[in-house]
Amino acid sequence: MKGNRFKQDNRGASLLAVLVLMVVVSLIAVVITKITIVNIEMKEVERGTKKNFYSADELMDNLRAGARELAEQSLEKAYADVLENYLTYSASGGDVQKVFATRYMDGLQKQKTTQIRQLVRRIPWTLPAMWHTGFPAMIRIR
Repeated sequence: MKGNRFKQDNRGASLLAVLVLMVVVSLIAVVITKITIVNIEMKEVERGTKKNFYSADELMDNLRAGARELAEQSLEKAYADVLENYLTYSASGGDVQKVFATRYMDGLQKQKTTQIRQLVRRIPWTLPAMWHTGFPAMIRIR
């Protein structure tokens, strides 16, 4: 008779159902919290990546502008030299276009050693700062 009494007695079933439901709700809350944390970390990485991209893009724009400026200066000097001495170069039987190209390249070579170093010093170097923004967050996620 005692075995039948446990089968008919349902006093602990509601407690067990509430405990199972609480475990399921807790698991769902933990999963949602973890997804939120991962999403926040991904946003940090994305923000750092964008900052790095735009810093590198600005750096490349500055380098391009400086290189263009150096090329223009060399072109201007070579052109002025060829115009001033056009009669001399053409009378000697030389190819004026080849003389212009040689003067232009020589001007670039002279500027390469001095003005390119100055150009690089003028650029705000943000690359070391870039390493500290996005990459550690990426390492944390992996």
